[in-house]
Amino acid sequence: MVSSELGPQLQFLTDAAHLLSGSSPETSSFLMSRRTTLLVDHDVPVSDHQRQHVCSCCGHIMTPGQGTELKIGLDKALKARVRKQPKAKGTPAAASSSQRPGISKVFTCGKCSSYTRLQLPAPKALKARGRNKKVDQHQVPPADKRPAATSAASAATTSTEPARLSANASSKKRAKNRKAGLQALLINQRSGQNSSASSGLGLSFSDFLKK
Repeated sequence: MVSSELGPQLQFLTDAAHLLSGSSPETSSFLMSRRTTLLVDHDVPVSDHQRQHVCSCCGHIMTPGQGTELKIGLDKALKARVRKQPKAKGTPAAASSSQRPGISKVFTCGKCSSYTRLQLPAPKALKARGRNKKVDQHQVPPADKRPAATSAASAATTSTEPARLSANASSKKRAKNRKAGLQALLINQRSGQNSSASSGLGLSFSDFLKK
């Protein structure tokens, strides 16, 4: 925790060093190294963000691409140690995950060529098997339920077939009766026309009454 007296000094040194980094790099490095010395003297821990931003040896403000190099890769030393260690049969997977090699960032100072290594935490192991089991349980129905659904569908199909056949038979019967009625009406009309033609004038007794 930075004290109230030390905070303004650190802020002044930081602002002044960044303002002079372009015009006077030597003065900027001196101010940042003085800032690092104040942190160490007051037992204030230096965070990883400050370590990757300022060189702890010379105080140079490290900017990747402007003289400073940045390399990202696996920690080879930790990876080699993990390979050499014998694996115990009863060791759980959670205990071994803490020793897995993570990704490291290595900054090379553009002024004094010193290295600053930062270790990033190892990624967590993916639980692919558990996820696949959950997906299978949601997608594939149980074996004892599938035959019941199939039998219910077949029973519904067989029950609808007689109803459909009876409906077709009744519609055909109605059409046949309608056709027979039309034919009888047509025959009656034709017989009436023939009887009127045979009488000569086509007049009936009601026609004489109207006159």
